[in-house]
Amino acid sequence: MHFFGSSQEFLRDYRSYVVKAWAGYYFSYDQFKTEYKRLASSRPTDEDISKFDDEILKEVQRVHIFLLSQIDAVNMDLESIFVMTKQNVETKNAQIDRNIEVAIRSVYDEINKCEEFYSLNYFAISKVGKKMEKLMNKGVDIAPSPPSSSPGLHHSRKVPSGSSLPLP
Repeated sequence: MHFFGSSQEFLRDYRSYVVKAWAGYYFSYDQFKTEYKRLASSRPTDEDISKFDDEILKEVQRVHIFLLSQIDAVNMDLESIFVMTKQNVETKNAQIDRNIEVAIRSVYDEINKCEEFYSLNYFAISKVGKKMEKLMNKGVDIAPSPPSSSPGLHHSRKVPSGSSLPLP
């Protein structure tokens, strides 16, 4: 997978990496970038930021669930291949050998699609996460005279604690 160096490169090139059959399951990068720009150009409230954060989390969960379903399908295919192989050890049928080979190639292709889907979504989610962090830091205030043991910056908004999802 090609890793993009800049946002401009990413915007220009990411669509060429989309697995066409899975196009509707990718993280909605364009939608969140547009919403980020809208929020960044205004004085977003805590409620605006919280809603944006919730929508990002829902979208990440949607992508995660789809990827898990594809991995489950690959695992079922691998189990079928295992059964075919086990049965063919005794019969040594050439046609079954060819069927096993075709099935293995198909699984390999599906695994590659999963990897590309994961990598592209990871990159897009990371980009939106950085934008979210910038948006949240928009509310950073400089304290007039902080105590010597505390940092000089105090956040007026709390960064939400992460999700229970295992993220890439």
